[in-house]
Amino acid sequence: MTRKSASLLTKTQRRRLRNEFADLDEQKKRRDQQRIRERIRSGLFDFELLADYPDEQFTMAFDSASDEDVRTALAETYLTVERIRELRGIDREELVSEARTRSEGLTGDETCVDVESLHRLELRTKSETQRQAEVETSERFELNRWVKRANAAMVLGGGAAAVSSLFWLSDMLLGTSIWRGGTTVLQQAIFLLIFAGVAGWTLIMAYHVLANVAVPSFKNSMWNSNESA
Repeated sequence: MTRKSASLLTKTQRRRLRNEFADLDEQKKRRDQQRIRERIRSGLFDFELLADYPDEQFTMAFDSASDEDVRTALAETYLTVERIRELRGIDREELVSEARTRSEGLTGDETCVDVESLHRLELRTKSETQRQAEVETSERFELNRWVKRANAAMVLGGGAAAVSSLFWLSDMLLGTSIWRGGTTVLQQAIFLLIFAGVAGWTLIMAYHVLANVAVPSFKNSMWNSNESA
């Protein structure tokens, strides 16, 4: 991709970086390296002015570039930024946290317009990502616990229903009167177990949905509403 406008490096500097200053003597090489360092430093500090640059301008800046070219350039940029961070001994967690604080300040500034992309950023540290994963794992484990309890109740009711079916088949095929003998304590107990199983499964799942899904979702929506207000 041909670049004719001003950029971080001059055309000559890019050419000399590609051929590793092969056409220069040692004195000129040191001179060019110093100028490149100055451009890198100045370019990095320019990003303070671009953090709240309008989305439309960013979009228009890359209109003529393909997604593949932009993706490759972003990957190289990220690699360079990470190298600088590593060389300066800056903790990644602290850097991400500071970037998030900066983002929150910009999105809350009414003078910053057309910065919707800032709102969509998810700037989370590694420890925060791990905690989120732990919470999700815990929630899945809790769901499994509730499902197991509900299934145990259903097994109880299903077992009672199976026993009643066996008694009915015994009466029909073998001529016994276990089930057809009228209302007995056994029948009442079986009906009670069936009812307890179905009702237990329903109540357990309803409580789980209410306590672990509906109420937290409602609280989050209320919290978000208050935050936006």
